[in-house]
Amino acid sequence: MEIEIKEDISNPVVGREEIIFEIKGALVFKRDEVKKRIAQLKNTNESNIVIRYIKRRFGERRCFGEAHLYKNSDLLKRFEPKHILSRGTEKTDQKGKKVVDEKNAK
Repeated sequence: MEIEIKEDISNPVVGREEIIFEIKGALVFKRDEVKKRIAQLKNTNESNIVIRYIKRRFGERRCFGEAHLYKNSDLLKRFEPKHILSRGTEKTDQKGKKVVDEKNAK
């Protein structure tokens, strides 16, 4: 999997960088893998990165996405919606137990 950063826009009002990237060479990947690669490219901690979206165009072997790189985790928690923060993480119930998705479980 090869990740190329297409655009890097600084947003000082919110305290983040908005990164537009392209993924080549991999058809299947996890958000955590993408987050680690972007952290390596930007030389930063991956806990301050949020993947907003990853989209694939029909018939192409590449994906496009957007990530936000925050200066610290407080800003990340303040500005990112909860549903975006929960993407790519394991689902747990109120007691902290892992929830198994019955549709995909075999």
